[in-house]
Amino acid sequence: MTKSFLFLILVILILFLSNTERSIEHDLCIDPLKMKDNIFDLKPLEKAIGNSRIVILGEPSHGDGSVFEFKQELIKYLYEKMGFTVLALEAGQYDMFVVDSLMESSVLPMSTIENYGVLSFWKNNAQIRPIFDFVKNTKSSSNPMTICGFDPQLTASKKMQWIQSVTQIFKTIHPKIINDSFLVRINNDYKKALSELSNKNETILLEDLNRLYIVYQVNEKIISSHLGYERFTFLKETIKDQIVQRQYLADLIEASKTGFKVDMNNPRDKRMAENMLYIVNKRFPGKKIIFNIASLHALYRPELIKDSSGNATLASFTSCGKIFFEQAKQKIFSLGFTAATGSYGSVYDNAPHHLSLPKNMSIEQKLLEKGHEVAFINTTCGKQSENTHSYYSRLLGYEFLFANWSTQLDGIVYFKKMTPVAKIQ
Repeated sequence: MTKSFLFLILVILILFLSNTERSIEHDLCIDPLKMKDNIFDLKPLEKAIGNSRIVILGEPSHGDGSVFEFKQELIKYLYEKMGFTVLALEAGQYDMFVVDSLMESSVLPMSTIENYGVLSFWKNNAQIRPIFDFVKNTKSSSNPMTICGFDPQLTASKKMQWIQSVTQIFKTIHPKIINDSFLVRINNDYKKALSELSNKNETILLEDLNRLYIVYQVNEKIISSHLGYERFTFLKETIKDQIVQRQYLADLIEASKTGFKVDMNNPRDKRMAENMLYIVNKRFPGKKIIFNIASLHALYRPELIKDSSGNATLASFTSCGKIFFEQAKQKIFSLGFTAATGSYGSVYDNAPHHLSLPKNMSIEQKLLEKGHEVAFINTTCGKQSENTHSYYSRLLGYEFLFANWSTQLDGIVYFKKMTPVAKIQ
């Protein structure tokens, strides 16, 4: 092999590597997020969000302290600077209605109000409590913020509050449209299903819930005249939530015998998407809305993501984000979060989970090399090119996965170091 040939190979390799470096920088469109007076400059995000009516905030897990601290500032910024007045959480639709009502009308502290609907991972959380306190404080202003939920599952500590609400109204409706024995039975069956998870209990309860839903449908005129159409519609939607959720739990019982598959999440994600559409189009038409959800559920095209072996592990998964994006017909901006080092963990973990070193050719590795502490990555800047590159990233539960992330989320906030959540003592 001649020296000239070896030199040619070397030149080609240098050119290839320099071109790859340029492509990475172009694809990632990095904006360092600098701090002034301990507050992030969020103008790069404001510019990227633009006139979007909907902002979706993801999270890698439910134990990301640095993410929640950042969201404290971002949610406040979206409300004060950009006109977002609804915060919708991955929490029970009915339960968060109760929480919002108590925020507005009650003098109870947030530590008590949380029990009526806040997801268990978010309760007693030192980084999340300030978000709830902020929303609560806006209630006395001329521009109150509303908090709501879109998850079919019930997330209140007071588990019976929903079934009691949707059944007790029949005691005051005349003429009587359902017998008292059924109301007693469904409450008892619900309590039994909550105390003992079994196929038998779920089957019995599902029969009850389907009957209750039919009662609401058939007697729409009578019930809505008593409750008001908006309240009637809302309660009917929450019954649909519970039908989906109890079937989901029944499927999980079966999966404990046969093995869990990712597509078992599909019914729950579909229902969350339906609830998001209901929130956007019916409950809060015209209002600017922030949705907070685990990043896995927010993905636009999960079937395109691959693991380190090249397998499309999410191929059968239809995410809430995919359905919502296709049907909302609104301008949406979705944001994921990741980190290069540190640890994460919820208030229930005995010890934090430490992050491994970033994988080669990952977003985290690249930004760590560049020395960024916190940075915003606008993935949409690469959508104009068919040759936008794919990279590894641990945006989803801290597992490194390979994707063209511009097909999944509109932006990413990177932290050099992740911290776990802190429990309020």
